[in-house]
Amino acid sequence: KGIFLPYCPGCGREELLQAVGIVGAIIMPHNIFLHSSLVKTRAIDRSKKEEVKEANMYFLTESCLALFVSFLINLFVMAVFGEAFYHQRNEDVHNKCVNSSVSRYASIFPINNETVSVDIYQGGVILGCYFGAAALYIWAVGILAAGQSSTMTGTYAGQFVMEGFLQLRWSRFTRVLFTRSLAILPTLFVAAFRDVSQLTGMNDLLNVLQSILLPFAVLPVLTFTSLRPL
Repeated sequence: KGIFLPYCPGCGREELLQAVGIVGAIIMPHNIFLHSSLVKTRAIDRSKKEEVKEANMYFLTESCLALFVSFLINLFVMAVFGEAFYHQRNEDVHNKCVNSSVSRYASIFPINNETVSVDIYQGGVILGCYFGAAALYIWAVGILAAGQSSTMTGTYAGQFVMEGFLQLRWSRFTRVLFTRSLAILPTLFVAAFRDVSQLTGMNDLLNVLQSILLPFAVLPVLTFTSLRPL
């Protein structure tokens, strides 16, 4: 339960928001365009069914391996966070942090009996409190790598969309500057005038929006790839 069978007793609006956001965070709409375009990178004679069949087999194998590794990574993350967060109170986490090597962060958790509620920042702190300072830095590097990966895939997807649908031929510098500005400027604005909690809320909202946009990305791709004249 909870991994293969959806199960969440007593869940409300916030939990539902996170569940929908997880779908958008994993199956991002722009990656559908990116992965659809990557099949063009393999030089094959598409008039020969044998070569197309062989290429599909390699793409299937590659996708299965990548998704399996991704599943294992996400499973490990969920297991570690479940061990650290499940049925934990703010007071428990505070006391744990006080007696750890990252005790300077203990003040971010109030001393009360409420169930601990974490965001990206507090999640890293709790990992540091329970598993040592090294876990805190590993979490930070992981967040940085995830952000860079998401930015790169967004840039590549934008390149394929602009070159394929819109027939735009921008230089690489102009394309990267435009797409990264659209992604970074709103975040910098929120970071300058708000705090980490607002950044986390904005991230959750963006993931939900990505989940809602999935049909609008999937249907055009399926339609265009099914039309023989195209």
